[in-house]
Amino acid sequence: MKNITVIFTVHKDNGAANAQALLEVLERLNPEVVFLEFPEKEIESYTSLSGLENRAIAMHLEKAHPKLVPIDNITPKPDDLHLYNTLFDFLDANSSNVSINMQMEVAGLIRSNGLEYLNSNKYIMAQSELEDHEAKIVSMLGDSEIKRIYRKWRSVNSEREQGMIDNIFSYCEDCETINAVFLVGAAHRRALEERIAERFYSMPDIEWVIGY
Repeated sequence: MKNITVIFTVHKDNGAANAQALLEVLERLNPEVVFLEFPEKEIESYTSLSGLENRAIAMHLEKAHPKLVPIDNITPKPDDLHLYNTLFDFLDANSSNVSINMQMEVAGLIRSNGLEYLNSNKYIMAQSELEDHEAKIVSMLGDSEIKRIYRKWRSVNSEREQGMIDNIFSYCEDCETINAVFLVGAAHRRALEERIAERFYSMPDIEWVIGY
């Protein structure tokens, strides 16, 4: 059987969402393979970085020896990052009290409940509502340039998400059995669940566990 557990994380520590908590999950699941939201060309630097997942993997490798498989093919260009920051600044400046309160509530729940909340149905409901708020802000208040950047940002994320799932399926084609974990930012959750469902029947021998 091929088993893949998708663990949704944040890339920076926030209270109970921290590297130690993720390490404990990895130790319990003891995967043979860890799929990483990370580009292959930079994989040698992975465990030296300070992100939550990077540190958890570095600690896990002190006791276990899973194969690390980078599956994110797209690295944003500096010019694109500048554009996206312009979009994020616009969204921050134009957020309603409702969306600001929601963001604060979500951040507080992550801080208090960590990975348990990030991998819950409550998180995906809040995330979906926040994404809908962002789309409305852009539609109602954004000029043509902001709308263009927003479309580009959504398109690039969609391409990344599809690529990651395609790469996992491609890797699994050559495996008779596999016990794997996929570490990925929780902001991708809704889209990834949709893409996994779309591809499920092309390889029904993979048992996906969404959340740990």
